[in-house]
Amino acid sequence: PKNTKVFTEPISKLFSLGVAKFHQMGPSNSNNDWLDFLMEEEAIKIIQEVDKKAQESLRNFYNDVKKVTAIMPYYSSIDNDFLNLLDEVELDKILKDAVEALAD
Repeated sequence: PKNTKVFTEPISKLFSLGVAKFHQMGPSNSNNDWLDFLMEEEAIKIIQEVDKKAQESLRNFYNDVKKVTAIMPYYSSIDNDFLNLLDEVELDKILKDAVEALAD
């Protein structure tokens, strides 16, 4: 989707922060939890940004679904109206007239 970049960029930043933290720990700090980086200020800002964008995307999706469901009850009548219109058209006569017009 076109909005994929909106989510992949901040998640990529978080991943980079995690990798940096993991490398920073080294073997002497193996008792520390490498996920502690998620509590750092930069990571919190990124998580809040992703959260805000996810909420906005969900809100837009909800509005789209709401619009579609408002229109859906009319589809069956549109289909019936279209079929009734086709029933009224004498396709054989129209094609025959078209062939005769081309022959002339």
